[in-house]
Amino acid sequence: MLFENIPVMPIQQMLGSPFGRSEHKLGPVWPDWDNAGSVRFFRKGKPKDDKPWVGPNTPFRYKTGKYVWCGPIVNHFGHQIADFCTRIAVYRDYGCTYLFSVRKGQGFSYEDVPLFLKQIFEWFGINSSDILFVEQPVIVEKLYVEQQQEHLPQEGPSYEYLDILDDNTTRNGLFSQHKSGVYYISRAGMLKGMLAGERYIENIMQANGITVIKPECLPLKEQLAIYAQAETLIFSEGSAIHGLQLLGHINCNVRILKRRPNVLMAKGLLTPRTKELTYHDIGYLVAGLRADGSPATDAGITICDKDRVKEFICSQGLSIRGWNDEAFMADVRVDVKAFLDAEKCHVRSQVQGHFDTILAKLQAYELI
Repeated sequence: MLFENIPVMPIQQMLGSPFGRSEHKLGPVWPDWDNAGSVRFFRKGKPKDDKPWVGPNTPFRYKTGKYVWCGPIVNHFGHQIADFCTRIAVYRDYGCTYLFSVRKGQGFSYEDVPLFLKQIFEWFGINSSDILFVEQPVIVEKLYVEQQQEHLPQEGPSYEYLDILDDNTTRNGLFSQHKSGVYYISRAGMLKGMLAGERYIENIMQANGITVIKPECLPLKEQLAIYAQAETLIFSEGSAIHGLQLLGHINCNVRILKRRPNVLMAKGLLTPRTKELTYHDIGYLVAGLRADGSPATDAGITICDKDRVKEFICSQGLSIRGWNDEAFMADVRVDVKAFLDAEKCHVRSQVQGHFDTILAKLQAYELI
């Protein structure tokens, strides 16, 4: 869809906060906002954006030329891909400048882009000269926009979109018909959304000949190369899963160790891509509270249950020879302490009842 002479705003609010701000207030000011339809930002099959504020005296700069709307730039790997990168691939043959909103300011440049996003741009063949960062209000002469090709939590991709991603994977030299190897994608060492005891799980995986990778330590293309050729991927539930959305049909087995109850993270996004997708409960979530009193499940800690972990390992045809319950629980306690120390320093601790709720649950599990 083409819009002419349309205002585009920098980021005003984005991705909420512990205090309930807007998920998405930025970017193009669509001329008929309430009826703009699929060009808006969607979650759960419905528009989830708020109209950007424009004052009567807002100063605009005019930008001539042709642009394509992508979204904002954020520092969160998972949200950047799942929320704000799903239009990019379909723009490849448009011959336009890619438009991204950033925080209001002066002098934002390509050097300020998060490293992982620079690697995403490289993956899609986008040069720094092909991008305009909107940090002050602008009016663009011609703006083309495609709808999000998939969106959170479970609105998956079309086969046509997966074909586009397949073509891009092939362009990057990574498409593989031969699948081999089992990989465990770990979150061990994370201080938010962690599995307590995951280092011990890593050791068991390695003892079974499974390659353990920490995606935050690898260049993006190296991660994608692993995903493209693997026979089985075992993920600790987290943002790394969204890296699969940069690929099309991966046709491998994906196992996800759940951190949160009643959450099948990205199931709708991954099912069309994978050969087999399964989710596994291996523990109990301990989480504090958001400002509205609901559980802050995305920032909790999952206490791995030794029996559930062993059951999962055996279900994959792996050995638990050498497992030691006391050593496992010692690793659980180390992770619990690290989690508590981090929470004390986080802004979430200011939410009434947040920290007390965490402590009460950990006491119930006899972990403090």
